[in-house]
Amino acid sequence: MKALLWTALALGSTACRAGPVDGAGLEPDGLANPHPTSELPEARPPGMGPVEREDPVGSFLQRSESTGPVDPRAVPTLPPMDPEVEETPSPPSPLPPDPGSLTSATPPAAEPAVEQELPIPVEAGDVPASEPEAAPETGAPLPTPPTPVAELAPQPPLATTSTPGESVPAPIVGEAAETQGQGDEQRQLEEQLDRAVAERDYEAVRRISGRLSALPSLSSARTLHAEGRYEEELEVLKRALELTPEQPDLLLALGEVRLLLAEAPPRGERPAEETERLLRGAREAFLRAGGTPASLLGQSRAARGLGEPREALDCARRALAQLALRREERLSLEPAAEVLLAQAGMDLLRGLRRAEPAAAEELFLELVGALRSRVQEKSTDALAFARLAELYLEVENHHEAEKTAKRGLGASPSDARLHELAARSAAALGGPEEVLRLFRELREQFPNQPLVHWHLAQVYFESSVSGVLLAECENETEQLTKAERWFRRARELDARHGTACLGHEALCRSLAGWRFVSAGRLEEARIAFLSMNDVGPRQIAVDPAGLDPRWAGRVQNGIAGLERIAALHREAKNFSAAAEVHALLARESPGDGRQARGAAEAAKEAADTLAEEATLLEQAAAGEVKDPQKLKRLRRWAGVARERDFGTEKERAKFTREAGLRREASAAWFEKCWEYSLRAVELDPLDVRLAADAARVAIRHTRRDLERAESLLSGAVRMAEGRSQQPDLKPDEKNRLLVSWADAEQALGELELDLKDNPTAAVQHFQNSLDVMPGPRPQVSEILLPRARARLLEKDAAAPPGSVPPGNPERRDSR
Repeated sequence: MKALLWTALALGSTACRAGPVDGAGLEPDGLANPHPTSELPEARPPGMGPVEREDPVGSFLQRSESTGPVDPRAVPTLPPMDPEVEETPSPPSPLPPDPGSLTSATPPAAEPAVEQELPIPVEAGDVPASEPEAAPETGAPLPTPPTPVAELAPQPPLATTSTPGESVPAPIVGEAAETQGQGDEQRQLEEQLDRAVAERDYEAVRRISGRLSALPSLSSARTLHAEGRYEEELEVLKRALELTPEQPDLLLALGEVRLLLAEAPPRGERPAEETERLLRGAREAFLRAGGTPASLLGQSRAARGLGEPREALDCARRALAQLALRREERLSLEPAAEVLLAQAGMDLLRGLRRAEPAAAEELFLELVGALRSRVQEKSTDALAFARLAELYLEVENHHEAEKTAKRGLGASPSDARLHELAARSAAALGGPEEVLRLFRELREQFPNQPLVHWHLAQVYFESSVSGVLLAECENETEQLTKAERWFRRARELDARHGTACLGHEALCRSLAGWRFVSAGRLEEARIAFLSMNDVGPRQIAVDPAGLDPRWAGRVQNGIAGLERIAALHREAKNFSAAAEVHALLARESPGDGRQARGAAEAAKEAADTLAEEATLLEQAAAGEVKDPQKLKRLRRWAGVARERDFGTEKERAKFTREAGLRREASAAWFEKCWEYSLRAVELDPLDVRLAADAARVAIRHTRRDLERAESLLSGAVRMAEGRSQQPDLKPDEKNRLLVSWADAEQALGELELDLKDNPTAAVQHFQNSLDVMPGPRPQVSEILLPRARARLLEKDAAAPPGSVPPGNPERRDSR
């Protein structure tokens, strides 16, 4: 066998470059269109199915801007398809696609793991093509002129893609099965080579030898492709083509992987020039692979990606013409040639409808005929049904679009595209009520299909978001309850929908909470927002825009709801209630420094308010409050309702008791303030203002953790001193920094004076505060500093005879 192979290689040692473009490189840059395009209208390729010319479906072109759109139900359609030719429906995909909404209904994908939430494929119809049958093992000589090498024994495609952005990698084949397939193919080629050598068919010998030499590279490419290592696969194919530059199988594989890279999700991150280079390289590779249907369809996809719809349409037409008498091969293609024809044609149709109405009508009939022919022969082609429905939507024939999508779901009930198109069509026909009717009907037909329940939930949910109350619901609470129930049912049927469904279930409760906020029922709103966590952990903070971009700015989560409740309490001067809500926010967002700071500020505000109220009550108990209005409010706080108790010992006792309760509550809130302040400092350790405020709470109110407070203040002073020297500090930023620095020095002075009885250090810190501050600080200059100096004199006077008095301290200039 080795001898035969060496003989074959010797016979074919001169590489044949018989491609359409002489000497074309593998990665052209800025090449002109290598393929002539035909002008529309053009004769319809055979095998596309008859189009009845008497059908006035083109009447959609007669609409005018002055008269408005024609009623979609009044647009004539092509004759109904014969349901008797449908094939047996395929079972639902084990991994159903993402559900969506009325108009753009696809929930976010989950994580790709079986034990966790698995990704939901973008479109269930995009499945890899079936493997073409290998060349039969016969003793007949190769035909003359020879059949193109790519058709002798077709290879399984390295990837099957549709339009840009819809690429789906080929399935991973088991290693043993793949090895067996390669061995079978090699044996078949070796037998063909033996026959060609025996018959002295040297052209066939050259071709088959080329295929044999390409097998190892193709095998490596397939392995890399299955692992998603497309860049490495590209390099393997390039190296292989350096040895056999015109080997069709390698060229087809090269074009396919370039298309995949150009159409892959990172496309938005890739420079436009790189994407264009990949698409041009793919088109060139397909062109050099020969004029086979596979190469022509590849050229069509590449041309469409390059924004050349006429060339894309022309290539798809030529491929379909070749496939007209090769039914098995045509039916095995995924995506189908008819689908690629329709995709290219729809790009042209949009421009032709206004510029050339007659050509647009001709093209529309051609595309409809091709797609109807496809679904007649293969009713399980969900993508073909989807493109046909999209074509009807393009011309606003919503009735036909809904009927087509519904029929496609009969064979492919898990296809997300068809669910979405059915919902869009129904919404255009009769709004949410029609969508509800449609998916109720589909639920009867497919009771265990999660996408059906998802769309039912979406009808109720989106209606609530839009402020629409469906006819069957008595109130919005019932509508949101139904939405939550159907979301829950969808994830119960398939746990891989869990993230999207749980998020929407929580948002149902958030919507209910916001309704309570609007009605001023703040306690009920708080309960509704907190109940979001009953759906799932941390669902109160779910990002509505992350679930669906349509909810951005239209739906808010429970965190935003609690913040609104807190703001309303503060507006009403109900500071304790506001502090309670801020405490909830800090608990629900433990890693959010903003929430920790908000909780600290709200707790201090509540504590200060309660302390002031306690002072007023104490004054009332001492008989110092004479204002009737103020007394009325204080009696209401203390529960003094009877006039006979006014001015009595009983009233004074109630004032005293209530003052004590408020003092205790104030102390508790100061403790909470210290706790939240420390958490805020931990989350933002470089904030001088935050450290100073936190330490002052401990010094002035809690009177504990003084070492921690002093450490915070000393660190704040060092940070401020260092940052104040930065040359790029803006004037307003520097002013705020100096104020915070002065406050920190003042707090250190208060600590030394009131808690450590060290007036010497206190005077020093107070003086530093005055020196740092760019403006006057009357509390320091007129109250604290004189008090510290007075205390220093007291200590001097009380010093024992013979001891060294502290004296006036030297001021430390910290600037």
